[in-house]
Amino acid sequence: MHAKLYVINVDATARAILDQVITGEYPIAVVVFNHHAALSAAKGAPVAWVKLEPVPGVLSVVGLLKGAPHPNAAKLLIDFLTSPEGQQVFAAVDYLPAMPSVPAKIPSLKPKEGGFRANFISPETLAADMPTWTKLAQEIFP
Repeated sequence: MHAKLYVINVDATARAILDQVITGEYPIAVVVFNHHAALSAAKGAPVAWVKLEPVPGVLSVVGLLKGAPHPNAAKLLIDFLTSPEGQQVFAAVDYLPAMPSVPAKIPSLKPKEGGFRANFISPETLAADMPTWTKLAQEIFP
């Protein structure tokens, strides 16, 4: 007898969904951050990240709000976050640094070092296509 497999949309962060897979609530997650899976596996969790190419890449952004109460402090923070030193801080806490010159703690999690292709969606494409993707998701997961 075969168990039925259902695809459901979980309204939670990728980290929370991975945690639900780790606890056995779900057998698989379709989209998680690879560094979350690697971190959890290193701590003994029964989880592994599988490369399904092209791997969707996430573009992280940082911005400064118009009218921010301390814009100069915010500009200094942005300068730090996007500097090699700031990117090394991300790497030190097991996040993937965006700067190619800064290695990740687990190099194989980055496309070039890991030997996989990543498909990065630009913010412009994301903004332009979001209504279509939202409509499709609402049709599939009413």
